[in-house]
Amino acid sequence: MHKHLEGALVASAAALGYNWIYNVPYLKQLSEEKSLVFQKADKNEYERAGKAFYAYPFSDIGDVSAQGEILKWLLRAEDTIDQDGYLKLIYDKVKPGGYYRGWVESYAKKLVVNRYIDILKLEVDQVEIDDDQLIGFVPYFVAKKKGKDNDWAYDLASGLTKQKAYRTYYDYFDAVLESLKTDSMRNALEKHLDKVPKAHLETIKKGFVTENVYDYIGNPVNTACHIPHAVPLILHLLYHGDAFETVVERNTVIGGASSDRGLLLGFIAAAKWNVPDDWLKKTKLK
Repeated sequence: MHKHLEGALVASAAALGYNWIYNVPYLKQLSEEKSLVFQKADKNEYERAGKAFYAYPFSDIGDVSAQGEILKWLLRAEDTIDQDGYLKLIYDKVKPGGYYRGWVESYAKKLVVNRYIDILKLEVDQVEIDDDQLIGFVPYFVAKKKGKDNDWAYDLASGLTKQKAYRTYYDYFDAVLESLKTDSMRNALEKHLDKVPKAHLETIKKGFVTENVYDYIGNPVNTACHIPHAVPLILHLLYHGDAFETVVERNTVIGGASSDRGLLLGFIAAAKWNVPDDWLKKTKLK
């Protein structure tokens, strides 16, 4: 497996134990007592956190988020897969009676609803799917592995979204990945800011000049999965990091959509820093 993809899955798995806990002070205090990476989700800890969603009760150490699973499925798919095939792939896994037994996100639930409207020939309108979560980057990751271009990736992604910001970010991350062959992480992230979505630019810049992640959260980003918040937060973590372990640990400790953020975070981080062998061994990569 390509090292970028290994990094993506490792960072997702590392954070899953505290994914969707939104009580930042609680996680910060907990991190002072023990490491939060590669921990099994504990219902009692979620309950104590209060502001949390215990979505992966059957997960084990090394598992990844639902988006991470979709990444694995798409990697195993035929290189000729198109948008219809991608949507069918997700549907076949998550439908009632399907293979997948984990959390099903809103875009996948809507996809199932629309398929059943067709199957049952119901005279009702289909549900609109216009997602702005990090799932839109999964086809981009796979495009790098399969030698596909960004238009192919966006065609697949657009089956679940109308947000053009994904396509813009694909080109930005292409430029960053190329620069990381010779530049520092900070230089690579800074020098291509002309390629990020204009609506996100000032938020990203603020993340670069704000050193403490706790100062950045809430002013102006939150820890949810929506890309106007999640991508600038990922860039902040990368910009102020100095090793793969550092950025993944910080991502895990702040919680929220940490496991899904981990996919993009780890994908980029692995282009510059080594992924620890012991973390690779803990992660279910296939």
